[in-house]
Amino acid sequence: PEQITNYREAQPASDLYSVAASLYTMLSGAYIYDFPDRLSRRLLKILQEDPVPIRSRCPDIQGPLADVINRALQRDPYQRYLSAGAMRETLLPFRSSRK
Repeated sequence: PEQITNYREAQPASDLYSVAASLYTMLSGAYIYDFPDRLSRRLLKILQEDPVPIRSRCPDIQGPLADVINRALQRDPYQRYLSAGAMRETLLPFRSSRK
């Protein structure tokens, strides 16, 4: 969201938002919002509304994994993880042990 309002001052937390949005899409097969057709309304939705909870799109996802994604998708960058490393550490338990 902060890239919409002031992209020049966006911090690494905006990358964590992007990672979470990508992870959400990969796991659920849907975008984080039900976007309207007009671009201006899409931007307002990102700035003013919370994403659709991933568990409503993908009910079989583990609650703790959904919590990680939801935290990284907070509109307020200060409510997200402090660093990519912190988010990574939180995601590590969910990795597959299959190679």
